[in-house]
Amino acid sequence: MTVFSSVFTYAQRPTAGPTSSMQGEEKVFLLGADSMTVMKMTDGSEVRRVVNKVVFRHKGALMYCNLAIHNVASNAIEAYGNVRIVQGDTITVTGDTLFYYGNSRLAKVMGKVVNLKDRKRTLTSTKIEYDMATGIAFYPNKGKIIDAENTLTSNIGYYDTRTKVSTYYTNVKLVNKKYTLTTDTLIYNSLTKIADFKSPTKVVSKEGTVIAKNGSYNTDTGESLFRTRTTIDNPDYTLTGDSLSFDNLNKKGFAKGKVEIVSKNDDTILNGDFGIYNGKLGISKVWGHALTRSVISKDTLFMTADTLYSIDIQPDTTTISKPNLSSKQLDKNKVDADSLAKSKPNIGFSLKGRKSTVFLKGITPSNQANLAKRVAGKTKANADSLLSILPLPASGRELSKPAKDAIASQKADTSNAQKPRKLIGYKNVLLYKKDLQSRCDSLIYNSLDSNITFLKKPIIWSSKYQLEADSIVAQMVEQKLRTMYLKAKSFVISQDTLLNFNQVKGRRITAYFDDSTRLQRVFVEGNGESIYFAANEEKKAMGMNRVECAKMTLNFRRNQVHRIQFVGQPDGRFIPPQSIKGDDKQLEGFNWRIKEKPTKLEILTKAGFKPIETKIVKPPEVKESKAVKTVTKEVLKTRVKSNKKKL
Repeated sequence: MTVFSSVFTYAQRPTAGPTSSMQGEEKVFLLGADSMTVMKMTDGSEVRRVVNKVVFRHKGALMYCNLAIHNVASNAIEAYGNVRIVQGDTITVTGDTLFYYGNSRLAKVMGKVVNLKDRKRTLTSTKIEYDMATGIAFYPNKGKIIDAENTLTSNIGYYDTRTKVSTYYTNVKLVNKKYTLTTDTLIYNSLTKIADFKSPTKVVSKEGTVIAKNGSYNTDTGESLFRTRTTIDNPDYTLTGDSLSFDNLNKKGFAKGKVEIVSKNDDTILNGDFGIYNGKLGISKVWGHALTRSVISKDTLFMTADTLYSIDIQPDTTTISKPNLSSKQLDKNKVDADSLAKSKPNIGFSLKGRKSTVFLKGITPSNQANLAKRVAGKTKANADSLLSILPLPASGRELSKPAKDAIASQKADTSNAQKPRKLIGYKNVLLYKKDLQSRCDSLIYNSLDSNITFLKKPIIWSSKYQLEADSIVAQMVEQKLRTMYLKAKSFVISQDTLLNFNQVKGRRITAYFDDSTRLQRVFVEGNGESIYFAANEEKKAMGMNRVECAKMTLNFRRNQVHRIQFVGQPDGRFIPPQSIKGDDKQLEGFNWRIKEKPTKLEILTKAGFKPIETKIVKPPEVKESKAVKTVTKEVLKTRVKSNKKKL
């Protein structure tokens, strides 16, 4: 129990002079009050009670209140009512209650509303512990910091009034006009506008959403660096990587490690070791175990390459893809979207002044009539029939019917609201689709007209057919393979049910497919050669036809050559089965490469993707009772009896 030795009261007025100033350097100095009561303790220490217009000074800081208890020996103050601390011309702290410890210069301010203000920001809480020596303010209760641009709230926080660096914990939320950031741990520099976080963090803005665990974010410029796996999500795409940097102002991002770029507009996913995204240009690029998966109708196209690009097609640059695109346009460091878009199939030819003639050598009399039905006649009507089945352009700028159908189907289907896009595979391309597989150097898929352009000696497998050329364009209509344009050194091979190889080669080949992706018709233009095997209705070999002609059309039915038409003077011969030699079965350049046909598993393995194995859950074993065995025997007996009746 404290015992006062003496008590006296007097009015206190502010004092001045060098002596008072020097004493106030280490001790809390009372500048003034309306009244003061001095109490002497048993240990000789002095306690002062001051009331109204109380002013203290310590180390250059002024403290104001309505009532205070000043312990001179411990250099401590208890202050109540309209508490205010003014440190220099920058810091002001206000509240209802103050506990100030002069030796450590720690001020604990409490109240319904406690404010700490500097020149540009205000900290508000119900309790603030302000260290005047270091300039660090700590609030253990929920607090809010407001400046001209940001509002930051958290349950716990530290604010350095000198370095302007703050640390916040638990339910941290940073809000301004451009974005909202939420996390559990945040270090924020008010001068550099950089926020560092080391816990699960979410940044939401008009441009999209960022989900990360460790990184830095410039709240002024939108530049960010994320050190752990991060996802950036906006209405058009999702970018994910083990580490990621992003410039929100220019919409540029770079990702590293298990990169995944998802295009929401056309259901396309790009994966790789590294990835770049340019939102303003609409270009995505991945490399290193690069893989793309794109949904086409109800099927998925899988493709892997050294480098993969996804390019938005701008409305003012959209045209039909050409098959005669040079592979040099796929530069290693730059892809020119305009040059890749300016292409169009050229399958036109002229028949003026020519007659359709047929001449076959070596045909036996017994097969002459059957073969004659399969060969086009010598009249002009046969030439006219060719014109009726080929999509010839009337002028250099008019599109062929399949191209028009492709555009019409694209325009008609506006419900998906998908943006036109190009998928480009550069170097060592493998492609897998249920009805189409390919190996090539480079590839371009144009979603606008559904054309796939294969470059640099590609090889394609579709159903039972193998197609090769210097370049190939596959044209899709309503998401189904309809036409292929093979340019230069074209070669088509198909294997029939008797394991014979029907072959067609020439400078240019146009192949047409039916709804079931079966070869329907092949038109050869320039140095045409063909080998096809004839079989009867019982699927027995009748012989082999070998024909050479400048231009020819082969019509197929059920994967078999049904009819052949020629333009010009053909040179052909029929070889009976017993007279067929090994060299006669193959055209020059024949190479059946079915073992090279890529599979989905091969593509996923090359890209480093492990397919998810289906877990087989075995049902628990149940011991059969005698009653069950009896029923089983009766059922078996009944079935046997029923089968005998049918027989």
